[in-house]
Amino acid sequence: MGVGAACGTSSTPTTDRLRIAALGSPTDTLDMGTANSVMTYIAGYNIWDSLALIVGDKVTMQLAESITPNADASVWTVRLKDGLRFSDGSAVTADDVLASLRSLAASPNIAQFYSDLDFSASRATDPRTATLALKRPRADFVEATLAMMSIVMRSGKPDPAIGSGAYTLSSGNATDGYVLRPSPHYRGTTPSLTQVEIRGITDSTARQNALTSGEVDMALELSATGAQTLSSNPSFTVTRLGGAGSRAMSLVLNTRMAPFDDPQVREAMMIAVDRNQLVDVVMRGQGQVGNDLVGKGLPGYDASIPQRTRDVARARSVLAAKGVRTLTLVSSEIAPGTNAASELVKQQLADVGVEVTVQTKDPSSFFSDMPSLLSTPFLTMYYVNRPVAASLPFMTGPTSPYNFSGYSSPALEKALDAATTTVDPAKRAAEYNAAQRDLHDHGAEIIWGYQDTINGSARGVQVAEYSQGIPLLATARFT
Repeated sequence: MGVGAACGTSSTPTTDRLRIAALGSPTDTLDMGTANSVMTYIAGYNIWDSLALIVGDKVTMQLAESITPNADASVWTVRLKDGLRFSDGSAVTADDVLASLRSLAASPNIAQFYSDLDFSASRATDPRTATLALKRPRADFVEATLAMMSIVMRSGKPDPAIGSGAYTLSSGNATDGYVLRPSPHYRGTTPSLTQVEIRGITDSTARQNALTSGEVDMALELSATGAQTLSSNPSFTVTRLGGAGSRAMSLVLNTRMAPFDDPQVREAMMIAVDRNQLVDVVMRGQGQVGNDLVGKGLPGYDASIPQRTRDVARARSVLAAKGVRTLTLVSSEIAPGTNAASELVKQQLADVGVEVTVQTKDPSSFFSDMPSLLSTPFLTMYYVNRPVAASLPFMTGPTSPYNFSGYSSPALEKALDAATTTVDPAKRAAEYNAAQRDLHDHGAEIIWGYQDTINGSARGVQVAEYSQGIPLLATARFT
């Protein structure tokens, strides 16, 4: 059942109502501390604004007028913009900021980001100012924490009927989709759209069909093949989000268990894969070859690290010596082309003497059981491409909930700790480079390519801003 059926809306297109199709999950709720689907993130990022957010490849202030550190970055002062209101007309205050961050810090998906925030020493010094005290200096506190998730909820409660963003929830749920209406108190302006409908459609081809049939006005995350077809139709526009809107496509080698607890096996797997062929076939040549690191093309990425290339003979020799003859690859179409890539990897590994069984899972529930993913030896994954200061703490180290490979090392932890605590930009860059080199040389993810996020829309739909692939709809309109 779609959101139109659930909420009694018409399928007739209008120029003030935007209908979006995106990958959803029926187990989601509009609690951003537990959300795991694109559909829910679209709703959440437009119901609640953040203190700061990555927009494009830069950190942008949303609710915050400024976020400034003391001399050693152990205390950060957040100053809110003047006149901010929730959708019910009540003021957005520093107390709401602290309550919201406390709520996020208690959630399973976000807690790790706020592990260094000392709530007992943090204060609202006036209605517009919050002082955030940290347990240790964090020069990366804005990029790696606040810009990743710092939505502000009234009294810290995830009530989607009262938002700090451009919209509020009118009706719906994760199964039937969400209907949003504009907030009458949004920063002194009202969005031009009178309604936003967000529908969960699992398959990228079905999302594209919903667009071309007129059921929706915008379909997110289309396949490269689908985009080629859509580009030839003058009634539609194809938008490619590269850089910070792209996805780093990965094969996870879980170091928590054999055979990937052996660094020689991991290295052999990395040189067994033909990255160029994967990009050419799966992405129709429209992506970029990866080098086992996230952040390509963005600030902080170490482009001086040599590109890893395929070496069939060496990979075959090592894997045979280590007794690696069969593997199961758990795959899910969490991004268009993922399962096709898995089948191609199966063929490539056969070239080095390894028989692979591909086991596919439903993408709508793939992220709903994180313990299962963390205990899977070999699986597909993707990461939103983020600047290094945001991506490294997010996906590496012993405490990250998104470290699917489980890889860490004393050298990596030392470099990351130094990078996150020093305020000297040159020293920070050097430490981030050291961390990247350790990941490249000893890590456990084959990041084989970068795939543009490809969205399709009816001609005339204008969405100017995206955060990590999520459309921000405050200024969205039809032309």
